Amino acid sequence: MKYGEGQLRADAYTLKAQVKLRCVEENQKMQKAIRDGDQKVFLDILKHAVDYRLTWGDHIRRFIYDSIAPGHTSLEDLSDETVMDFIRKAFRDNGMANRGSMNPKTTTKLGARLKEWMASPAVKISRQTCFLFCFGLNMDEEQASYMLTYVLRQADFNVRDPKEAIYYYCLKYNLQYTGVVSWLEWYDTVEPGEDDRKAEAYSGTLILKRDLYSLEKDMDDKPFKDYLRRLKSNAGDEKKNSRTRAAVLKGLLNELSYSISGERCEALSQNSQAREVVYTREIRNIRDYTRKQQMLRRLNRAKEAVDYQWLEQELLATPDGTVEIPEILGEMIREKIIEIPTFSEKSLEKKISDRETEITREDILMAVFLYCTCGMGDAEVDGGESYPERKAEFVYEANRNLDKCGFSEIYLPNPFELFLVSCLLQKRPLNYFLTVWKACRRKTGDGHGK
Repeated sequence: MKYGEGQLRADAYTLKAQVKLRCVEENQKMQKAIRDGDQKVFLDILKHAVDYRLTWGDHIRRFIYDSIAPGHTSLEDLSDETVMDFIRKAFRDNGMANRGSMNPKTTTKLGARLKEWMASPAVKISRQTCFLFCFGLNMDEEQASYMLTYVLRQADFNVRDPKEAIYYYCLKYNLQYTGVVSWLEWYDTVEPGEDDRKAEAYSGTLILKRDLYSLEKDMDDKPFKDYLRRLKSNAGDEKKNSRTRAAVLKGLLNELSYSISGERCEALSQNSQAREVVYTREIRNIRDYTRKQQMLRRLNRAKEAVDYQWLEQELLATPDGTVEIPEILGEMIREKIIEIPTFSEKSLEKKISDRETEITREDILMAVFLYCTCGMGDAEVDGGESYPERKAEFVYEANRNLDKCGFSEIYLPNPFELFLVSCLLQKRPLNYFLTVWKACRRKTGDGHGK
């Protein structure tokens, strides 16, 4: 028997959020209303994320109900004990008896984590845990894709990641967990493809996705082997990926520091003439000259290295103005539906210089957002860009940098990514975002965590 042949019940969150956002994007009056302080439309977009509170267990229960329940049985009649028994049996039948990790070298037991996972909010389940259940319940690649995108609200299969490419291939051709183990061992020992610069044109995410999804299985799996060799040639090992992500994040923060320093220099030059004469002209000029020289020196240093302490101080010093965090957004923060990287001096040092902490997709997106919105003016008052232009710029830069790091393109149903794009509707996107960011840091204490 193939478990999971039934269809999962679709959730309307994705459509509701994207339709609402699209309506705002096409309606200049709505955009102006948000800039003028009317937050109702903005909050309506985020409300769907708060209303969506199903646990991982709720979704697995629905999957099992669609798979085994007779027509006269209701979903509510499917007891916790029945669900747990089904999961354990399915894992055994699929060669994963009591396996609690996708990593073949890890001895984590399913029984030790099952209750915890089933009670966890769906958006808090890791991709690896999701794949563990996909194989344990014998899902196919389409059902796994649904779990990633609709349930976890994350991006679909990462076609640049050899592990996820192997998961996709094994799910598509029902090779089960034993197939995953075999392919992971093959990938670890195989030599990468030829280092051909022309091949770089074929390493883009969209090209890789097209090629992976169109692969046909043959007797010796040659097409898939060639694909994995290509990934190994393009991506290299984990250390290389770590260096690449550190370089991308550092480069974005360099640009951000450069932009902030440049704005401060410009502001000093413009404000020195308009400032009231409190000191004598000589003292005032010397004071301005010294400060401007300090800024210029920092501007030059920012091209080479990031002063994390200074950057943190500058971000914290950004005025909140009249920005107030609405209750629904506060709830999303409290319940960790949205988690924003701290970007403190210590956390950035660990991620970039020491590489003690993994650089996440959220780190890259936040750095891109800060860089794109630094100096962004209001569309009407300051001659700035319209919302569609802001969004297009951010999405382009986000996808470009995500691709460099081996992450898939921006995915709006993810609450954090939806929040970033929605911030672009505000009069001052950077100020609005940093107000929320500072509130998150206050909640977590010293801000030296993630």
